[in-house]
Amino acid sequence: PKTPGSTPVWGSGAAPFKTCGERKIGPTLLLGRKGTLDCPQYAEGEYWNVDTAFDAKPIGGQMDLRFFYYAATSVDIMSLSTNTAKPSMTQGDWYGIKIPCPSAKEQSSIVSHLDRRCAEIDESIAGHHRIIDMLEEYFTACVVNAMETCSQGLQRCRLGLFATSMLGLMIDQKLRTRTNVHRYLSNRDVGWFEIND
Repeated sequence: PKTPGSTPVWGSGAAPFKTCGERKIGPTLLLGRKGTLDCPQYAEGEYWNVDTAFDAKPIGGQMDLRFFYYAATSVDIMSLSTNTAKPSMTQGDWYGIKIPCPSAKEQSSIVSHLDRRCAEIDESIAGHHRIIDMLEEYFTACVVNAMETCSQGLQRCRLGLFATSMLGLMIDQKLRTRTNVHRYLSNRDVGWFEIND
């Protein structure tokens, strides 16, 4: 959608990738149609989905939407996709998937358990990210301090006196003949060869 606005726009990925002026009202379950298929998303509030994701909702009140989300997350989607080069799922593919169908009471109990445990996991992940961020800042500070200390009173020289730089070149997948061929080459005119030769 091209209409400007603040509504999160979802595709098949793990997060909204832009905003727009169109809107639907959640909650809903977004299932991948093309691209990233094994990443169902539970969206609340206002949202919009593009054509790489199906907007799925239970019918007839038979299934809790959160339970539907967890059940969809547990399915090995990639083994069911119709195209390995560019993975995709049709509505028929999704409709054919079998998931558990416990009673409403059991669904509610399972959802409560998973919501609680997943919240604990998310908090643990966030805590580790904070530690990683602090360590990265410490690393940068150590390097900067070391360079400033060792360069005191010394003349600074241009990097070009000591190093050269070249762009890399990705090898076309169709031209690979051995699994041990390096993925990248420097950007020069070279012939095709095998690394073991």
